[in-house]
Amino acid sequence: MPMCMHCKGDVMAYDADSLVELLRVARARQKHAAAAPPAFELIVPKIEMLVGTWHVDEHGNQAREIKARD
Repeated sequence: MPMCMHCKGDVMAYDADSLVELLRVARARQKHAAAAPPAFELIVPKIEMLVGTWHVDEHGNQAREIKARD
């Protein structure tokens, strides 16, 4: 007795309703995956770097102010 009534060797025979259902499920999974942010964005906060212009400090060295903020 065959394990699967629709199996023909290693290829499965699907009817049109089965293919439509598979397509619907695949599209739903794609939408769900696209809507969810990647896992690393949930863990790592976004940090903005603010870099000022060059100036001469009190010792005569060129310097610039760099600030990071969330």
